[in-house]
Amino acid sequence: MFKTFGVLPVFLVMTVVYISGCSSQKESASNTAPASAPSSAVQTTTTTVVSQTTATTAAPLQAPASAATATAPAPAPSAPATATEPSQTSPTASSSATSPLATADAEQSGVRAELQELKRTSDNMLKLKFSVVDDSDKGFDIGTKFADLAHNGGSPDYRSFSGINLIDEVGKKKYFVVRDTEGSPLCSRGVDDLSPKSRALAWAEFPAPPANVQKITVSIPHFEPMTNVPISQ
Repeated sequence: MFKTFGVLPVFLVMTVVYISGCSSQKESASNTAPASAPSSAVQTTTTTVVSQTTATTAAPLQAPASAATATAPAPAPSAPATATEPSQTSPTASSSATSPLATADAEQSGVRAELQELKRTSDNMLKLKFSVVDDSDKGFDIGTKFADLAHNGGSPDYRSFSGINLIDEVGKKKYFVVRDTEGSPLCSRGVDDLSPKSRALAWAEFPAPPANVQKITVSIPHFEPMTNVPISQ
C-alpha cells in the first residue's frame, strides 16, 4: 500500500511538470508569434520607401528629355550663309572704283588713252596718271609720238610723254610738263612699244593752275583732247 501511494505522487508530479511545460510552450509560442508582425511591417515599410524613392528618382530623368527637345533648334547657325550674298556686288564696286576719269581714241584704230587721276600735290604741282591701251591686233609704236622734241632737241624726251599739255580754256593758258634743272621732263620715259592686246601705265607732272580752276582739258599728241577733266585735291 505504501508503494502504491509512493508511485502516485511521482505520477502527479510528472503530470504537473508536463502540463506546466505545455503551458510554457504555448506562452512562448504566443510571445513569438507577434514578433513576426513587426518583421512584415518593416518589409512593408521598406517596400514603400523604396517605391517612393524609385518614383522620386525616376521623375527627374524626364527633365533631360525635355531639355534635349528645347535644344533641337541648334541648326540655326546655317543663317550666316546669307552673309556671303553681298559679296556678289563687290565686283561692281571694284569696277566702278577703277573707272577712268576720261577716255580718248588715238589716230590708230583700237588704241585709246584712259585717265586714272589728275590731282594737286603738296608742292603746288598737278600730277596726271593715265594708261595707253592697245586693243588692236597690231602693235603701237611709242618712239617720239608723245615727246616734245621742239623743247631741247629731243634727246631726253625720246620714248617719253613730255608732249602732253593741260589747257585752261577759261583762263586761256597752256601748261607744259615740268622739267628739272638738267632739262629732263618729269614724266614717264623710256616707254617700250605696246604689243597687241596690252597697255602701258604712265604719268606726268605740271605746274598747278590757280585754285579756282576745277576742271581742265588734257591734250595727248595723236589722241582726241579730253575736256572738262576734274581736278582732285
